[in-house]
Amino acid sequence: MKSTAHRVIDNTLWLLLQRIGGRFISFLLMIYLARRLGSLNFGKFTFANSFVYLFLILADLGITTLVVREVARNRDGGPQYVGNIATLKVILSVVTFIVILVASNIMQVPDDTKVVVYLISACLILENIGGFFGAVFQAYEKMSYIAIIEITQKLFLFFLCFVFLFHGYGLIAVGFAYFISGIFLCFVNVSFVSLRFFKPIYRINLQFWKEILKESFPLAIAAAILMIYYNTDIVMLGKMKGEEIAGWYGVSYHLFLAIAILSGAFLSATFPVMSRFFKESRGMLKKAYEKSFKVIVGTGLPFSVGGILLSRRFITFLFGSQYQHSIAIFRIFATVIIFSYLNNLIGYFLISINRQALVAKILAVTVAVNIFLNFILIPRYSYTGAACATVVSEILYFITSFIFLPSDFRYFPGWTIIKSALACIMMGITIILLNFRNLNLALIVLISVVVYSIFLWITGYFDRDDRILMRNILRQ
Repeated sequence: MKSTAHRVIDNTLWLLLQRIGGRFISFLLMIYLARRLGSLNFGKFTFANSFVYLFLILADLGITTLVVREVARNRDGGPQYVGNIATLKVILSVVTFIVILVASNIMQVPDDTKVVVYLISACLILENIGGFFGAVFQAYEKMSYIAIIEITQKLFLFFLCFVFLFHGYGLIAVGFAYFISGIFLCFVNVSFVSLRFFKPIYRINLQFWKEILKESFPLAIAAAILMIYYNTDIVMLGKMKGEEIAGWYGVSYHLFLAIAILSGAFLSATFPVMSRFFKESRGMLKKAYEKSFKVIVGTGLPFSVGGILLSRRFITFLFGSQYQHSIAIFRIFATVIIFSYLNNLIGYFLISINRQALVAKILAVTVAVNIFLNFILIPRYSYTGAACATVVSEILYFITSFIFLPSDFRYFPGWTIIKSALACIMMGITIILLNFRNLNLALIVLISVVVYSIFLWITGYFDRDDRILMRNILRQ
């Protein structure tokens, strides 16, 4: 039987495959759409996507996260728990779609963009239902299902978009492709849960719904705040400065999220483990948190440094010269990749110890500051102002959440961070020298990763316990 450490590593690798593979396919699709649709139509697509996300939390209200936590703690109760919530989930999804329809008309969204909003909203709501059932895979620590199904869906979506655009169809057809892919994901996840794990017992239990919604309310608030935080800048840019500028911003934002979301692969694998340790052993919980902190710092810092130094090469190579305005935006975003990683870790940890109400409060303050800064900075500084508002918000969230961690979890190993920073300095020097020689971008990235890894090892970033753990994993 696999040890906890081996299960975490195994599941992390599967989720890395999901995040990297899925994000890579999504990136290829974004590149293809950005080039084929042009900055204006791509801006409309980006605006529609962000607009829908502002309301998507209404379809979930934080209950999917509770499914992971509760089914991980009590698998025998899974059929009743999942079945009862599934009926609630469908009702919430219908209400959400109606709200989106009304909101898009109130905001006077252009007709062609409005159609895309409807199609994208149907897609994301179906994906949300599918993700609810996919939470069972995470609760059972079977991350392979999540990775395989999501990557298959991404490939299917890419194929549909390619076929539609190749035959001369435009922006609306892309919306239909997303809608069809949403149906696919929802159907597959529901089927797999019923066939491979358990058959949910579907019931309408108003008292149970009331209890669940009461417990999930802090998570719903936190998720709603996150939705606003991650999407309000694009919506505000689209309304204040035009959809084309939203497209320039969206290109950099997709690249930033693709890198920032990689930490979620590791943290999604450790979340059920930390939730279980919270009940079983505070010592093991502390050890899991400290090891996670080291992994996050060791991966987040080089992404920030590399993103700053290679921003021009990345944007030009991926999206073309028509997105030159996106270079400065991504360079600003890259400065806070490390803070985004740490914020994800602290957020997952606080939820695992039932402190979701605290997460919601911290997020509320952060988003309020972000929206205020966007209102102040966007009219004067356009996309640069929106990006700077994000930087301030990420740093503010980290400082505030770190202060409110339990005292024995206020883990901030200065020497460990210095070791990673020294390795990043050597990596940065390597990137600058290779850039002067105008080497191929892929070769620069590969050499930089090797240099960083070597100096990370030389500085002793990995201690004896880490080396023993990695050696045992490799032997297995």
